[in-house]
Amino acid sequence: MAERGVDWNNLQNELRSAGVMNIVHCPVDMNSSQNHEQVFEASQRLHDLVNLKKCNVYVQSQSGRTCAPTVTLAYLSLLKRVNNWESVHQTMQTYFSSPHVFLNENLVEKIIDDNLEFQARQYDRETEEALRIKEQWAREDEANRQADEAEFEQMRAVAATNAHSRAVREGNHRRDTDAYKAQRDFEHNE
Repeated sequence: MAERGVDWNNLQNELRSAGVMNIVHCPVDMNSSQNHEQVFEASQRLHDLVNLKKCNVYVQSQSGRTCAPTVTLAYLSLLKRVNNWESVHQTMQTYFSSPHVFLNENLVEKIIDDNLEFQARQYDRETEEALRIKEQWAREDEANRQADEAEFEQMRAVAATNAHSRAVREGNHRRDTDAYKAQRDFEHNE
């Protein structure tokens, strides 16, 4: 930024006034021997913003032709694992159709190769999360089943109580009717 005369504080204020809430500066020097580490870190930050903080993200580099697309490709391949993530070239062709974009495909492949263990841990975490959610749904389903069963038992108890009350009322009515008829017959016979 200093080389290009960019005032970081000024740029942040301009972006915030335009409604950008999360501003992350993650320098990537494509000419550096550490560029694979820088791109990996930037893709992790992108993952955190998109997947953990649920932000809409605009990835920008100086020209928008190499660094930003390469970081995005690393994110899609390493962390997002889009449908064709195992083929960096295919992912690149699917998501970056502009002839003005110059992705560093080899760099992204190196990042993926260097981070296979990281990818496995990500996959394990996602699998654990999916299993945890599945278990939670199973617990919720069981709780709902038990609540439905309790409600059904309560309805059966109310129905049984109502049937018993109706039978008692009908029995009392029959007894009263029989008593009335007996009294009437008695009076009539006298």
